[in-house]
Amino acid sequence: MVQPARLFYGSGPEAVRLSVFAVMLLSTGVAWSCEYDERHSSGAVSLPSGWDVRLPFEEGEKERVIAGYGPSAGSSLHCRAQDSTCANDYYALDLNLPDHSDSGRGQPVLAVADGTVLEADWATEGWANYGPRVYIRHEPGDGHVYTTMYAHLDSIGVSEGASVKQGDEIGTLGRSCMESDECSSFSTPHVHFSMHRDAGFGGSGAGGSYGGRAVIAEPIDGESDISLGDDFVSSNGGEVEDPDPDPELCQVVAGSILQEDGDCVTLTGEDYRDIDGQPGHAWWSEIDVPSPDYADGVIWTFEASDTFDVWVFVPEGLSAPTRDAIYKVSHASGSEKAHLDHGVESWNFLGSFTFSGESWVRVGDTYEQEGELGRQLAFDALRFELPGTVVDPLDSGDPEPTDSDTSEGDDDRQPKDLSDTSEGRCGCGGGPHGVFLALLALLGLWRRQTR
Repeated sequence: MVQPARLFYGSGPEAVRLSVFAVMLLSTGVAWSCEYDERHSSGAVSLPSGWDVRLPFEEGEKERVIAGYGPSAGSSLHCRAQDSTCANDYYALDLNLPDHSDSGRGQPVLAVADGTVLEADWATEGWANYGPRVYIRHEPGDGHVYTTMYAHLDSIGVSEGASVKQGDEIGTLGRSCMESDECSSFSTPHVHFSMHRDAGFGGSGAGGSYGGRAVIAEPIDGESDISLGDDFVSSNGGEVEDPDPDPELCQVVAGSILQEDGDCVTLTGEDYRDIDGQPGHAWWSEIDVPSPDYADGVIWTFEASDTFDVWVFVPEGLSAPTRDAIYKVSHASGSEKAHLDHGVESWNFLGSFTFSGESWVRVGDTYEQEGELGRQLAFDALRFELPGTVVDPLDSGDPEPTDSDTSEGDDDRQPKDLSDTSEGRCGCGGGPHGVFLALLALLGLWRRQTR
């Protein structure tokens, strides 16, 4: 029996023409284009854990899913997940911009992640239904190669071989296909977006991405469980920049400790969890983005005019601590990275730096070694000492003024002074133990007086 071909759609090297049998099926209204046993929906893979993928439009744009996963969710062309000779677009998304006229035609389309342009041209022959399309190759560090496709574009703004960053414009939204700016296959302008893992590239005409596995690109911009008709708001559209430091600067001297929740700290991002630390609190997060992105982290800003050894407190309680936490230090000569093993729970020496005026230290959920992806990073206290000062790993430190307000008075964010506690750091001068001892003394006095 003749196998039905896919109308106006690329199928890799063995592109098939529309068969008489397919025409008969179309005339009877039978949905034929995705009926491929065990290949039309099964075999898709998940997005690599921690890979930051954004929606393909500018920050703040509302995007609508006009065709979702599978042929029953708006497009018969969304099919196949692991066919070795065809495009696997079962988990493709057709997206447009409902707040713009003509569904956003002509609006910028952006790269969803960093990568290299694999192809940027009109699709022809077996792939012609895609119209002008851009393919970008990505290597997020999990040992696989991923390809994203943006089809039906109105214009193309990149060329083959170009390196692109997440948020770079690669073209504009359109309604193109079959070598025409006005496609007869559909009426609503949109971007056909799909992702494939370890796919081949080539085939008839201009070629395309085929084989490999379809990728379920979730979470994309933090969104999951995507369905036909859903609306999302993009946060794409620009490089990650250093946040503006908190205008209140700490005055740092020898012995100063800067807490992770003091006046001179700016939090970046929002994926934080609490953990016990020095003197009683810290933050932690999972490492999930390649350097130099500091999506979730802290930045301490301060004023100092001396050379100091900088120490970092690493709290207990991390079940999978990173062995390569990346700190960035701004000092008198510029800025540089310093690396620290978070597997050692105590004060850890970060490095010796000469500061002059306004400076900062920052750390975030970033990695350079692929093996650090998914490990845990703590955000806790910084300590400044004169070079060569020996620091007891368990010492809480001398509570020098560290906030912009250095006047005397209560400040809940000041470190607690535990230096006068007894050996073993079990304080007995107050709290419930002290009250208990006082009651015993009073009881003894009363008994002596009643004899």
